[in-house]
Amino acid sequence: KRICLTGGAVGKSLIELIQGTFPEISVEVWFGSNEVGRVSSLVVAKDYETGNVGQLQPGVEIEIVNQHGNPVEDGQVGLIRSRTDQMASTYYNDVFETARNFLGGWFQSGDLGYEDTEDNLHLRGRTTELVNAGGNKINPAVIEARILTLAGISDCAGVEVSSPKGITEFAVAVVGPEPIDTVRLSELLKSYFPQEHPTIYAQIVSIPRNQNGKINRRELRSWFEGQLA
Repeated sequence: KRICLTGGAVGKSLIELIQGTFPEISVEVWFGSNEVGRVSSLVVAKDYETGNVGQLQPGVEIEIVNQHGNPVEDGQVGLIRSRTDQMASTYYNDVFETARNFLGGWFQSGDLGYEDTEDNLHLRGRTTELVNAGGNKINPAVIEARILTLAGISDCAGVEVSSPKGITEFAVAVVGPEPIDTVRLSELLKSYFPQEHPTIYAQIVSIPRNQNGKINRRELRSWFEGQLA
């Protein structure tokens, strides 16, 4: 028996909860797409790192490139491209999306990530989720991954919001079983990310997600802006 988690980054606290509740069941994290199939997978150990989606499946190739399509240096975050012999090559009746995502035999999903020295693939968000707050380009997944390593936080999500100050700010919502000291959290994140730290914080009951388990950032953004109005 096993539990397979897909659809986005999984927090360490959730992994520990599942392992503690079902100690006899293997927990796995999968990464892939409808266009290519399963790209990589990881059987989770106790020292799980958020964003690690394991090693490639047999027959899968990946390439990590910059915005110009050139391969990045080892360990550097870039756009993930993947391909297999059985992958799709086009979208039905959609020339624009085909041209944007199928490039030279590769499928480019918009996911950002890197490979470590042990050939594990690590996800670091998506190009469509990059936030421009106060002139700083912020990758929410990087901030979220750091937050999810902190004790007492089981889930989190970051979004850009239009604040009453008339500027765009980076807001983070956190979830935990007990009250979370957001002032202390703010201080920690400022030390980790001097330029890219969030400026607005809230503790909520749960992070809004779609039916596939992915963060519904539009809904979360609307909630924050309603609270700030």
